[in-house]
Amino acid sequence: MNNTNRTKRNIIIFTIFSTLCGWIGYFVDKLYLISFLVYPVVTIIVILLGVITKGIRFSNMSIGLTAYFGILFTQITIQFIKNIFEESVWRAYLTNQLLKLKLSDLKIYLLIGFIWWLWHLPYIMIFLSESEIQNTLPVGRLTFF
Repeated sequence: MNNTNRTKRNIIIFTIFSTLCGWIGYFVDKLYLISFLVYPVVTIIVILLGVITKGIRFSNMSIGLTAYFGILFTQITIQFIKNIFEESVWRAYLTNQLLKLKLSDLKIYLLIGFIWWLWHLPYIMIFLSESEIQNTLPVGRLTFF
């Protein structure tokens, strides 16, 4: 099969698959809503169970739960906005450019992982305090990285 026929075949397959996914998505939209709500619902349940079992204590209960839920909502909003930009860099631009080089999937994954690792190097090696590293894993900075 020549390249033109293969490309046409792949476009037809993509069109059929993406169209089917769109219609299937129409019928299961509630599942998307459920998956979006898993993180905040589980967090709220854990906080409530912690309060009920006295595993979590608030020094001033009148502002405790309100503050935690406010922080939770703010964190979800910030993560959502941050991830749009972060994912657009890694998935939209870098992956697209590497695909143009006609590299194997393994090479693309390794290159993206290596660049992502280099991108986090200053954060972990300079900006994180020793106590933050020790609170996460009781190892040295280099081992942590």
